[in-house]
Amino acid sequence: MMGLGDGKGRVIFPRVKTELKRFAEQLPPDSRITIQPFDAGPGPSRTFVLPAEKDALFRYVDTLEARGSQTYLYATLLKILEGIGQNRRPNEAYNVYVFTDGQDNDPAPLTIQDVTRRYELQRGAYDWIFYISLGIPAPKDVITSLSKAPNARVLEAPPNQVPSLSEVILRPSALDLGNLWDTREIRRDIQLESRGSVQTIGLGVEAPVLDRAGAFLQVEPSRVPAGGTATLTFRLRNSDGLTPGTYQAWLCPKAPSETVVRPRGIPLRLAFHPPGAYTLVPVNVPETLQLRPGEKAALTYRLQGNAWAKEPLTVAVEAPKGLRASLNGQEGPVTLRPGEELKVAVENTGLGGGSTVRPSLQLTPPPGSTLQTPSTLPPVTQPMTWWDWLRRYWWFFLLLLLLLGGLLWRWWQSQRPWGKGTFTTAPDRGCQDVEKPLKGAVDVGRLFGEDRLEGLELRRHKGKPYLEGVPLGVEVKSGNYPVDARTTLEWGEVLKFYDSGKELGSLRIDHK
Repeated sequence: MMGLGDGKGRVIFPRVKTELKRFAEQLPPDSRITIQPFDAGPGPSRTFVLPAEKDALFRYVDTLEARGSQTYLYATLLKILEGIGQNRRPNEAYNVYVFTDGQDNDPAPLTIQDVTRRYELQRGAYDWIFYISLGIPAPKDVITSLSKAPNARVLEAPPNQVPSLSEVILRPSALDLGNLWDTREIRRDIQLESRGSVQTIGLGVEAPVLDRAGAFLQVEPSRVPAGGTATLTFRLRNSDGLTPGTYQAWLCPKAPSETVVRPRGIPLRLAFHPPGAYTLVPVNVPETLQLRPGEKAALTYRLQGNAWAKEPLTVAVEAPKGLRASLNGQEGPVTLRPGEELKVAVENTGLGGGSTVRPSLQLTPPPGSTLQTPSTLPPVTQPMTWWDWLRRYWWFFLLLLLLLGGLLWRWWQSQRPWGKGTFTTAPDRGCQDVEKPLKGAVDVGRLFGEDRLEGLELRRHKGKPYLEGVPLGVEVKSGNYPVDARTTLEWGEVLKFYDSGKELGSLRIDHK
C-alpha cells in the first residue's frame, strides 16, 4: 500500500503512522495493538501491550514502509481474523483498521466476500472492522459486502488526509426505564468513555412497536459529551392509544463514521401498564407463638398479585437476638413470584423466660409496583418456668416468705403458753385448785370447766396479761377493786369472780 498523496510527490503513509501513534496514546492500560504489514504480502505481525511497550511500538511504526509491491490484502485480512479467533481473551473486543489504497494483487482466488464471511462467523459482539481507503474511492464490491456485515464500515479518505481514529464506550449495556403508566417521564444515567478526537455524540431512540401504535419515545438531550456521565430524560408521548404491556426500544448513538461506538445500541426496556400489586397472604400462621428453648415453628405464606404482578419480589427476614429465622430453608433474602409459597422457620435459640419478641419480614416489590397490607410475623414468647418466675420475681417470693414466716411465728407463738393460770373453784364446788397453761386467747370458763365464766377472755398484750372481755352479770375484782374489760393486768395478780355477790372462783396469773 502506498496511498495517493496531494499530487506533489508526497504519499499519505507518514500521516497514517502519526495517526496510529496518536490513537495509541489514548488507549486504556493493558490494551494490545497488533501491526500487520501487507505491502509485501502478509508478513510477520508484531503485538505490543500498552503502556509498557509503547516506546517499542512507536519505534516499530517508524520503521514501517509502504512500497505496495505485493498487497495481498484479502489473504492478510483472513490471517488477522484467524489470529483473533485463536487469541481472544474473555471480555475483549477487537477493532480492525485496514489502511489501503484498495489494490489487491494476490494471485490467489480470494475476494472481499471471503473476508466478510469469516468476519461474521467469528466476530465478537463488540468487534468492529474499518476499511479505510486512502485517496481513492473504495472498490464497489468492498462497499457492497461490508455494508451488509454488522459492525463494519468503509471510509473513503480524500487525498493527503487520514481519518481520525476514535472510540466511544457506552455503559450500561442495557437500561430499564421501569413502568411509565403513572409518570410519562423517567431519568437514567449513562457513562461514556472517549478515546480519540470525538467530542460529542448524538442520541436517538428507535422504537418500531411504539411507532406503529402512534406513540413515540423521546430522549433529551439529543447530544451529549463523549466522556463522563450524562443524565438522559426519556418521555413517552401520545400514549393514549397504547395497549398496556411491556415494550422494547433502542437508544442509538450517532457518531462520526470513523468512530467506533460500543455498543451500537443500548436496549431499552419499558413497561406501560397499571402497577403490579402484591400481597403476602398467611396460610398457616397463628396469632402468637410460644417456643421453649430449642423449639421450632413453621409458618406458611403465599404471594398473590394482580395481572401485572409478574416480576419477582424480594423477601428478607430480621430476627431479634435469641431467635433464628430462615426463608424457604435459607437465611435469605429470597425471591418470590405470585403463586409461590414462603415457608418461614422460626427457632428459639435463647430468648429467656417470659421474653416476647417479634421477627419481621422486609418485602421489596419491583420498582413501580405496590405492596398491599404487608404481612407481619407473629410475636414469639418463651414460656416462664418456676425457675424463671423465681428469678424474675425473687423480691415477691422473698416478701411472701417473710409473710409466711411471720404468720408461722405468730401461730407458733399462739401455740406456746404465755402464762400459767391457777384457778380456785367456787366454794360450792369444793375450792379446788386447778393449774393450766395459758395459750393464745383464753376463755377462762371453758379452760377450767366453769360454765358460769364462759366468755371471760384473757390474752397476752405487750408482754402482760390482758383482760379482753367479761360476760354479762359477772363482776371481776383484784383485791377489793373492780376490774373492767380491756384492762392490763400484772403478773401474779389474783382475780376473783362474782355473780350477784356470789363467788364463782378466783384465778392467779403467773408468768410461764
